[in-house]
Order: sequence, then structure tokens, then C-alpha cells
Amino acid sequence: MRSNKKGLSHVDWAISLGIFLLYLMWFFVFVKPQFIADESPTQLLESTRESLVENLQWVVEKRPLFVFSNITGEDEGVIVDFPYDLSKFAFSDNRYFTLDEGRLLFLADLTEGANLFWIVSSTKNYSLPSIIEDITATESYTTTANFRADFSSGLLDEIYFNNESKLNSFELYINDIAIDRTDTSFVNSSILGGYKIYTENVEHKCYVLAENSKVYCFVNLGKEKPHDMTIKAELAEFPNYYSNNLDQGNINYGSEGCEGFSSRYVNFYGDDGLSFIFNKDADIEFCYNGGLSFSATVRLNRNVSYIIVAHNGSYSRILDYKLPYYDYEWGIKEEVKGIDTDKAQQLANLSYFELKQSLGYPIAQELKIYFEEEK
Repeated sequence: MRSNKKGLSHVDWAISLGIFLLYLMWFFVFVKPQFIADESPTQLLESTRESLVENLQWVVEKRPLFVFSNITGEDEGVIVDFPYDLSKFAFSDNRYFTLDEGRLLFLADLTEGANLFWIVSSTKNYSLPSIIEDITATESYTTTANFRADFSSGLLDEIYFNNESKLNSFELYINDIAIDRTDTSFVNSSILGGYKIYTENVEHKCYVLAENSKVYCFVNLGKEKPHDMTIKAELAEFPNYYSNNLDQGNINYGSEGCEGFSSRYVNFYGDDGLSFIFNKDADIEFCYNGGLSFSATVRLNRNVSYIIVAHNGSYSRILDYKLPYYDYEWGIKEEVKGIDTDKAQQLANLSYFELKQSLGYPIAQELKIYFEEEK
């Protein structure tokens, strides 16, 4: 019997030891994390630096826009597709712009060859600069220096240049049917007036930009591609016309006649002129019989753009404006990191205790932060 009790006491002892060791193990598991050795000065400095950077960091995205121009000119209108879903952005040089239905519109001094512009974006709000341009834009007309374009229900109606009428009627047909002008809209800013017509088959949009005697027009196709688009206009009695070396000459208003050819460009001129420029071939015809009637038909198997340019001098003044007179390309996005001065000011406004808390810095330790501007 003694030997049995002795065996039981050994078993009880083993069980008790096991329970003690198990308790000890859980004690270290739960309690050890609460006893952390003090960080070394180097570790403390590094963790504080990381917290400070996290609190102050500002990330700016930069996107380059390359504009390859055939011309050199001041305050040229530039209109490009804007493929980015950005609500907060600006030009790096604080240039004024307008964003309208996926198009970025701005004025630029272009030089022949490559021109580089930077778009910057971040979480910050960007305000447009103050700008004073010689432009007045309303739903019925837009005027710039020596130029006025009148519109009726979203469609061009008349053009005046140097205080004289150069175009006194304008009509637009889709598949030989006058475009429906029931659904129209108007947009304006400090640099432009914009006139739009929306139909089931096409969207027709024209812009007049400050400092430019041009009407920029874009025709976007709907789901059902129409057959063709025809524009018709009555023009001033220009004495000459030029399209190319074969299709050019004087216009004899003493007789009746018509001229027709396929081209992307035609210019009617005398002391000044009016040009029609398309981004694809158009069937052009003009007739003279006590006046000058113009028409151009373009196949709409893809989106089309055209511009109407009023200018001084002969056709040679604007030959380089044949579309596209500039091309463009968006470059690869870059990221630039720096200090947000607004966030730095917010930290500076915190109390000493709040600053330590925000950086995860020990309350008992002294803390000083210095900023040094990089030169």
C-alpha cells in the first residue's frame, strides 16, 4: 500500500509541475510584451523621423504634355484630349486652363518643334490664376480682338473680322438633313466661349478662344455612324482662293460658275482672308453669282475636326495651320515627394505634449525639431 501511495504522490507531483510550467509559459506569453527595453537613442531618432515624415509628407504627381508644333506663335489655342480622372490638378507654371468634357483647353506661346508642359496633381486644391483676356463670351456671340463669331441655338451664324462681315450664314447637315438643334449647351471661362449641339448621331462642339480669330470645331460620332456631314456658308466677296498649286486663282463675280475639288484646306482672301481647314479630305465646292457660296462634305467614318480662321494678308500667312498644325503626346507620370507646409504649420500649432503624442515620442524624453531649407 505504501508503494502505491508513493506512486500516486509521484504522479501528483508531475501533474502539479506540468500545471506550473504551463502557467509559467502563458505568463511569459501575456506579460513579456509589456516589458520592452528602452529604445536606444538611434532607434528612437529613426522611429521619430519616420513618424515625422509620415505626418508631413506631400506626394505630387507630374505628367508631361509634349506639343509638337508646325508653327511659332503667341497665345495659340491648344486643345488636347485629357485622359485622366483628376479633380485636383494645375499646370506647373500656374497657367490658366479650361477642362470641358474630356478636353483640356489653354493658351500657349508655341515654337516650331517640341514644346513641354507639366500637369501637377495631388490631394491639394488648386486655384486658377487671375487672368484678364480680351474676350467676351455669351450664348449668342464671342468676341476677341478684331474678331466676333455669332451663334444661334449652338450653331455658328456669322463671322466678323476687322469690323466687316466675312461669313453671313452657316448651315450644318447630317446625311442631307439639317442638324437638330433641340439639345444645346454653352460654356464660357476667362479664355473661351463654347457652343455645343447634341443629337443621337453626333455631338458638334465649337470653341472660340481668347487672342485667336479662329473657330475650333469637333464632331464626335454617336453609336450609329452617319454617312456624311455637309457645311454650307455664304461668304464675303473675296477676290481670290487657294487650296493647292492646281486649285487656286481669281474669282470672277461678273460671270456665273462653280469650282469643286477634294482637299483639306481652302482659303478665300484679298487684303484679309477666311480659311476652312479640315483634318481629313473634304469635297469642297464654291459658287459665285453675285455672291460667294461655299460648301464642304466630309465622310463621318470617324471623329472629325475643322477650324475656320480669319486672318490678315494672303493665304501664305496661314499655310502652316493645316490640320493638324500641332500634335501632342502625354508622357510617363512621375512622383515627387516633399514637405507639405500646411501640415508643418498644423504640427507647429500643436502643444508640446500633443506633438509628442502625434509622433509616438516618449513623454519623458526631450524633443526638438529643426527644419533646414535645401539650397
